[in-house]
Amino acid sequence: MRRFFEICYALVERETAGRMAYRLSFLAELITAVIYFAGIFYVGKLVPKELLEGNDYFTVTVIGVGLYGFVSAIVSAPRNFIISEISMGTFETMMTLGPSVFMFVIASSLIKAVRALGRTFFILAAAMWFGVNIHYDRLFLLIPLFIIAGSAALGAGFIQAAFDLRIRTTGRIMALAGGAGSILTGVYFPVSLLPNFFQAISNLLPATHAISITRSIMLHGTLPWHSAIFLLILAILLFTIGYFMLRRTIKLMKHDGSFSYY
Repeated sequence: MRRFFEICYALVERETAGRMAYRLSFLAELITAVIYFAGIFYVGKLVPKELLEGNDYFTVTVIGVGLYGFVSAIVSAPRNFIISEISMGTFETMMTLGPSVFMFVIASSLIKAVRALGRTFFILAAAMWFGVNIHYDRLFLLIPLFIIAGSAALGAGFIQAAFDLRIRTTGRIMALAGGAGSILTGVYFPVSLLPNFFQAISNLLPATHAISITRSIMLHGTLPWHSAIFLLILAILLFTIGYFMLRRTIKLMKHDGSFSYY
């Protein structure tokens, strides 16, 4: 465990040093976020609350944006880390070190998850600042929810990385699918408005259930147990399958020497 935290610290230190040249990026992101959410706030005034079970469109959308950003950041973390390390020629060096290469992947993903979680809390806090009625006595339920949703997203990230390392075109496919992800997961409007075929796809995505559960907790003070249990099962399956898929893929690439492709 001590070695794991040492790896986390080393990765944070290295990434922080690399970001020193982009110190204004946070300010630029903040200004962009303010403009983006201001637009949603005023557009949301045109949407009747009756369409959203009496909820304000701005609130519903902000929660969706925050949760979707958290999940998508974790999903992309394993692939981005592995491809980046392979490109720099340091991935094979990691494989010769004492800790398992998966420890590096999980540590890097954990760092990305913490940062994404910080952005999500900032977005949700911004929603509260606009005077949204939140059930504060139920917010503690978000802690296990984020853990379960993060585990499911990490498992999906392992699967994506495994496919992309072998097929090598999955990254472009996922980039195209990412644009539809915010629609399929119900970020901007309820999934129930989608055709039945797309609803079936949406129900298999961890972000869909994470967003729905968060909205239910924050806006109604209730926990939909059926969605929570399904998300837990999905997290166990995705993490287990993804772990063994990516582990097998790395072994195969090490055996055939195809790391040099990147």
